[in-house]
Amino acid sequence: MAIQLVALSEGASFNLEKPIVLIGRHEECDIIIDSRKVSRKHCCIVLFKDHAMVRDLGSTNGVKVDGKSVIEGKILPGQELCIGGHHRYVLHWDIQEPAAKNGHS
Repeated sequence: MAIQLVALSEGASFNLEKPIVLIGRHEECDIIIDSRKVSRKHCCIVLFKDHAMVRDLGSTNGVKVDGKSVIEGKILPGQELCIGGHHRYVLHWDIQEPAAKNGHS
């Protein structure tokens, strides 16, 4: 299963490879966005089976999901995440479902 934040604005796209991903300017973050609009520890993303949750960690410029400001919010595949007002991403989720069993031997 490949899960990505695909950049819609300037900047890189990121693979989400851990169940909890810390995003910010600080060097200890899993995803580092080098921008003064992004707080040192801006937000985190928690991955579940079929969706993700984003939580703002007290940032100055906030987090939006599909244009709506959130402290904590669900992100579904295809939805837009905006970090710090300027860094826009879409959640891309390539879920490989196992083939359904047909009950025949």
